[in-house]
Amino acid sequence: MTYKYLRVRNDIYDKCSDKGMKKLRSGKELKQLFKPLHWYLLISSILAITALCVILIFKVGFWWELIPILIIVANIVISEYRFDKSLDKVAREKELQSLNDEYDKFIKNANEVLMNHGIDTKGKRDLLRNECLLYLDSRNKKFKSFKTGAISQLIGVPVGALISALIYKNSDAVVSQIIAIIIIGFGVIAVAHFIKWITFYTDGYLKDEKLLDILDEIEYSVDEDKLIDKVIL
Repeated sequence: MTYKYLRVRNDIYDKCSDKGMKKLRSGKELKQLFKPLHWYLLISSILAITALCVILIFKVGFWWELIPILIIVANIVISEYRFDKSLDKVAREKELQSLNDEYDKFIKNANEVLMNHGIDTKGKRDLLRNECLLYLDSRNKKFKSFKTGAISQLIGVPVGALISALIYKNSDAVVSQIIAIIIIGFGVIAVAHFIKWITFYTDGYLKDEKLLDILDEIEYSVDEDKLIDKVIL
């Protein structure tokens, strides 16, 4: 990891926040944006989920379970294709403009950080991006290799042995031992995923991913072979 990369990565993480683009809508904003369709989707989904939980807890019956499930699925489909289109147009336009303003501030801030570190051309941004990808790919390959080996040795081989044991009617003790090995295999993989998740934060890979995301965003905001600050004003 080069000294330049380390400084830029840490500075980007400390000074470039995207919280303005991820803020939750307030109750007042929901009231302005939502129309009857949206209130129906919200209320019916809550009631359907509640009803499904009650039915499952009291084991009312399979056919009763289908009713809330169908409502939830229908609401998901409607939301996917009609949610944004049905929002109040004036309020939605105002919201989008606010998000665009926050996005411009975010890009301008990221641009200033890069410029302060001398990253002022596409070539330098590409060098930074390639180094970022190098560390992220190295991490992913390391865990992928371990996961592949664990699946092969602790799950694949025992499953084959289990099938063989069942075909040739081996003793229950042998079958139990094989099943135990398979369970251990799944446990090892689960632990590996947990370690991968932990190291994502402890080893600073969160910073690498944020830098990569910002570099990609900047490429949408500049023209090739031009300095960043000549484009974003």
